[in-house]
Amino acid sequence: MNYRFLSLLIVPLVFFWQISEAQNNLATGIKRTMAFSLEQAQAYAYENNFDLKNSATDVELARKMVKQNTAIGLPQVNAGIDYMDYLKTPTTVIPNFIPDTTGRAPKTLEVSFGVSIILRPKLP
Repeated sequence: MNYRFLSLLIVPLVFFWQISEAQNNLATGIKRTMAFSLEQAQAYAYENNFDLKNSATDVELARKMVKQNTAIGLPQVNAGIDYMDYLKTPTTVIPNFIPDTTGRAPKTLEVSFGVSIILRPKLP
């Protein structure tokens, strides 16, 4: 019975002591008081007003949304270039169809078709 009485007494006391510590800022050791003139108080309030900060952020967000929606309506261009550089031009081997009277001509011919550098546009 005695322990129950002590616990009912100690718990509220600890609770109220913590509230008073938070109110007095003794737990953190910070005591901050400010003295302002009227103009300084207005400037401080203007700089630290959360509603003004939020509305400025909303205005900036709206400007970006307008730019985004404008960009959606503009024409889109998709283009590119394929670049190929053949260090050695592709060669094709074909049978020799040129008549030869000497008998020294090879049976096949190596023939290169095309160019060594190719630029090809890519359009959709």
